Amino acid sequence: MLQRIAARALKFSQEYMPAPYLLSLLLTFVSAALALGITHTAVPKVLTSWYNGIWEILAFTTQMGLILLCGHALVDAPLVRRILDKISALPRTAAHAGALVFLVGWATALFNWGFSLVVSGVLVREIPRRMRVSKGYLAAAGYVGWAVWASGISSSIALVTATPGSPMNIIERMSGQAIPLSGTLLPLYNVVPVLAMAVDRKSTR
Repeated sequence: MLQRIAARALKFSQEYMPAPYLLSLLLTFVSAALALGITHTAVPKVLTSWYNGIWEILAFTTQMGLILLCGHALVDAPLVRRILDKISALPRTAAHAGALVFLVGWATALFNWGFSLVVSGVLVREIPRRMRVSKGYLAAAGYVGWAVWASGISSSIALVTATPGSPMNIIERMSGQAIPLSGTLLPLYNVVPVLAMAVDRKSTR
């Protein structure tokens, strides 16, 4: 029954979910409409703010693209490919496969979120070739593990707040100082939940 529900949800998403580019366009027009309707900002001001905003975040978007590109290139390295091939052959049950994809996604997301996305995708593709297990189940497990990316060293939030002069560094604008990575990634309120997430998942295996 769960597989039928998942299949219907997948079919619905494929047929009716807008493409990412179309979704970004829709959100752009919605944001503009809200600015015009709620704040009563003049149309030229809205257009100017939108145009200037693109250039303000250009460096940031380039950094994010570079993270994803470098992560993909790292996965293509022969050594990494061999390691992933060995990892794909480890699980013997669906539960073990889900836990494995989760833990690999969790560990790699703390290193590089772009690398983690590609690694999880490779495992989701390769493990079902060796055993009978739902790709949707494995993809969900990998996505849950990837959820810790914002607490890792490639966290865009942590990197922005540690970059002096960044137009997106709201913390610096408010406090007059940038926050180093040690102040965002190493405190216990960040480390403990990340470790607890892995321990809790491992205990359910």
